[in-house]
Amino acid sequence: MVDVGDRDSVGQMVSDVAKKSGHIDFLVNCAGVIAVGPVIETKLDDWDKVCRVNLSGSLYCAHAVAPYMRANGEGSIVNISSISAKRGSGRFGNVLYGTTKGAVCTMTMGLAQEFGKFGIRVNAILPGVADTAMTSPHMTKEARASALARIPLGRMTMPEDIANVSLFLISRLASNVTGTLIPVDGGYLVT
Repeated sequence: MVDVGDRDSVGQMVSDVAKKSGHIDFLVNCAGVIAVGPVIETKLDDWDKVCRVNLSGSLYCAHAVAPYMRANGEGSIVNISSISAKRGSGRFGNVLYGTTKGAVCTMTMGLAQEFGKFGIRVNAILPGVADTAMTSPHMTKEARASALARIPLGRMTMPEDIANVSLFLISRLASNVTGTLIPVDGGYLVT
């Protein structure tokens, strides 16, 4: 396992993958952590951890794969952000998570501009309230019911929903798509 918040580990991982496969065609930045509770009650160490994994980790990985993709003349980077980027905080009320995911969106648009001349596409997916190992410990029966009441399609975002959009974005079907922020939220943001 690699700690994406450790740039040396990321560099070694990417180097190992490139040596084994001979090239790097795509990257999906999907590592993430969450801190819960009001900011005033949050330890600043929580900020450091959330920022290191969610934001720095995405940049370290993109930075490490970019030279390989540039050499290929193409590539695709997909950053997993969150609808929290558009709301200012996560479903569980923590500004730290939403802040880092908002920064991932900004980074996505900036990297799309910078990397486009090398044939590298950069996009972000903004999952809605997702049923994952990260969120399930915080998903009380009441929180689940409240979230479902706001989702027009009436179901939580599942990991396969995110994976399917990722597959589209890394494929040639999305060869003219870059700099986009795609909500995968069952309509949560439109309510």
